[in-house]
Amino acid sequence: MRIISGRFKGRQLKTLDIAGVRPAMARVRESIFSMLIARGLCFEDSLVLDLFAGTGSLAFEAVSRGAKSATVVERNKRLAGLLRDNARTLGLPPREFSVVCGDVTTFVDRCQNGFDLIFIDPPYGRDDLPGVLDLCAKRGCIAPNGIVVAEVERNVRVGSFEVPAGLELETDREYGQTRILLWQNTVA
Repeated sequence: MRIISGRFKGRQLKTLDIAGVRPAMARVRESIFSMLIARGLCFEDSLVLDLFAGTGSLAFEAVSRGAKSATVVERNKRLAGLLRDNARTLGLPPREFSVVCGDVTTFVDRCQNGFDLIFIDPPYGRDDLPGVLDLCAKRGCIAPNGIVVAEVERNVRVGSFEVPAGLELETDREYGQTRILLWQNTVA
């Protein structure tokens, strides 16, 4: 996996071949970050949360583009170790890139920060998005004007679940087998 922009542009990161792990393709990552820039996200001041992080491709990309810090949550111990190794390779201290090896729901339930940018990339076929999105909203994980980006399988439809009040759908796009959903928190 190669970082596509920012201070780490072109740096290659290690990945693991684990069933169900899908690093965001460069084309999809570029599209996501173009959408974020178009919405005026200022990476330099942003706190980023990457849930179901996998290889952390989106979090590493955000930090490369200047995010103040990224917290990644991944329950697979091998992947959490890989995330730490890649952060060390890039010279990122824990205050800039922290890895939580644990359950996403448990982490969000204890969340005490409002994040400016949250990536949610749940395993395909598990229908985790509605519950995690709802919990993020209830626990105050989404900062005012914060953005949530979900990367899900193409057949997930927004109308099939209730979106928390205050989250306004800004984007719903398909890229092959992947659907990108982007919400902005309109609650001040």
